Amino acid sequence: MKPIKFRTSLIHLPDSMDQTVFRILDDFKDGVTDGLIHGIRSETNKSHYYKEGYDFGLVLHSDQIDMFNKHKYGEDDAQTFK
Repeated sequence: MKPIKFRTSLIHLPDSMDQTVFRILDDFKDGVTDGLIHGIRSETNKSHYYKEGYDFGLVLHSDQIDMFNKHKYGEDDAQTFK
């Protein structure tokens, strides 16, 4: 049986484009982490993608609290999202 070969990258981007994409993703992930875990917005990172990630992290945090409260107080739809 032959091993399956996977392509690691279907699109080959120039190095500068790779760096830009990774920076954008890092900013977004940092924002999500700050919104979900820490709850405090960074004063140094002002990028658009950080702010979008932070807002998304706050929404996830709010959904977690709602699900916890529904489960704690015995509502039937504790496992559903809005």
